[in-house]
Amino acid sequence: MGRENDHLWEFRTKEYSLDNDYYELEEEKEELDEKVKEFIKTTASRYNLPKQKDSYKTKISDIFNGKKETFKYTYDFGDSWVHDITIGKLKDIPDKQQLPYCLKGEVSCPPEDCGGIWGYYHKIEVLADPKHKDYHEVSDWIGEGTFNTNEFDIDNINEQFKDW
Repeated sequence: MGRENDHLWEFRTKEYSLDNDYYELEEEKEELDEKVKEFIKTTASRYNLPKQKDSYKTKISDIFNGKKETFKYTYDFGDSWVHDITIGKLKDIPDKQQLPYCLKGEVSCPPEDCGGIWGYYHKIEVLADPKHKDYHEVSDWIGEGTFNTNEFDIDNINEQFKDW
């Protein structure tokens, strides 16, 4: 289980927006005429929209100044998984430390495409009751006996991070 990076996502601070649609946005801008480019620039300024940054080249340390700050991470705009993430203080990290690295966490990540928080809670409710009318459908979809909401394997998570 876990996120498979199959959907659009965005990190957003008060000042910046980083997402996996950056390149397409930049390519589209190049094709636009000057009036449309000016409209986009004016609208962003008028509504105080965050500056777009290249998520593949931007580091956390490029955005945060070392003070405690909370930002939003949205994954899958259809299911709308919104997370508040707080960075307390950036510390010096040993050169040999693999990044990113998970220090702690709890519970399992919801499965992909489960219908957002509402669909996820519904599926948990259904799986807890084998007599529920949707039990067979949901257990077939998720894989019977394969999902444990309380599972959190920090070693597995850090192993997956090595691929990043």
